[in-house]
Amino acid sequence: MKDYNPKDQLDEFDKIDRIGNKVTEIVASIGMATATTSMLSLVTGIYDSPQSLAFLTGGTIIATPLMYFGMKKLKDKADDRLNRDMHHSGQMAIMFQDALEPDRHITSMTTLFLHEIIEYFEKNNITFDDGQMMNINQFLYLINANYYEEISKRLPSLNREQLIRQVLNQITIYLQDTKKQTFTEKEAREVIQSCFFIPDDLKKQITREFKKSKVGFGKQYFYEIVRNDLDNSINTYLSKREEEHKGRYSRFDIDDANDYHTLIQAYASDDKIKEYYGDPNTLDWDMELLVRIITLIGTKYRAELLELKGDQHSNFNLASSFIFNTITYALVNKKTEVGYKEMLNTFKNWSYIPFDMKLRVIDDVIEQENLSQQDHPYGLKTSSKKSTQKIIKFPAKYQK
Repeated sequence: MKDYNPKDQLDEFDKIDRIGNKVTEIVASIGMATATTSMLSLVTGIYDSPQSLAFLTGGTIIATPLMYFGMKKLKDKADDRLNRDMHHSGQMAIMFQDALEPDRHITSMTTLFLHEIIEYFEKNNITFDDGQMMNINQFLYLINANYYEEISKRLPSLNREQLIRQVLNQITIYLQDTKKQTFTEKEAREVIQSCFFIPDDLKKQITREFKKSKVGFGKQYFYEIVRNDLDNSINTYLSKREEEHKGRYSRFDIDDANDYHTLIQAYASDDKIKEYYGDPNTLDWDMELLVRIITLIGTKYRAELLELKGDQHSNFNLASSFIFNTITYALVNKKTEVGYKEMLNTFKNWSYIPFDMKLRVIDDVIEQENLSQQDHPYGLKTSSKKSTQKIIKFPAKYQK
């Protein structure tokens, strides 16, 4: 097989690595700022006690109903800020875990959407301040945490990732059209009006809640979201996230050959595989090709796979399934090397993806690796490519 290093594939690897570094950088910087703000609020705000009202009034007797009303409003505002700070602390505790999770899957507890934001902005040549980008993150977090369930009742075909990407697409269009360099509750209100897939009554609720979530400290401001399904305990946040991630391995990095090597070694040490098929240690792999094929499937066909498999799909499951089937194919057919022919022939008995997707992926691999159509495992002499654009069908009442 010829050495082939397609530029678009290298660009894909570079993009994944660059986005990961940028996400970590933003979370670290914004995280420190918001964490400091929350801690100062807690230190200076003695209002989380029965004595808080007396503290706020200087310990004096409230002389007039007007003064009492004013102090009561001040206490309520302080209590709301403390509650928001505590919820925000829970979000931040999860956010640092999300930032270091390469095999992403959006659940109700996902707190970080910078991967998707940066991906869209890079694709559309949008430059944006890190802090303002974090405001967009909080807007998406609000919708995902507090409104997805209600939206999905009215539009069941929309999964969480599709919803986030649809809203993010509207944000991208808005920023391109307006050339805005800020994202506040004003921009959020204008963006949400263009989201035809969100019912009007929910648009109003989202706009109102995002505006209410704005908090300030000095010249800085943030958006602190109060989840409507959890109390403000950090432990509650972490427990809920752990519950949603139970049994799911999210540390697999789709563009890291070392992770693929670890999977191969795991299968190579499986006694049952050795007993039924032979010793996987005898196989010599083209690791770079393996990574390119799985990265192609895991990125280009991600939306379709999520719709087909839901929570059962992950890059880890995709890669481990393909590797297992490639091992068994190679051993049964007495192969010692695993290159493009063995990997292409693996598709024939690989059940992780449906047949029509197999044909499209095989065509993509043949084109990407500059192979001959004669190498097609099904013997097709011409490309079977079809449009892979994902079209989300919306009920007529939500279309304009």
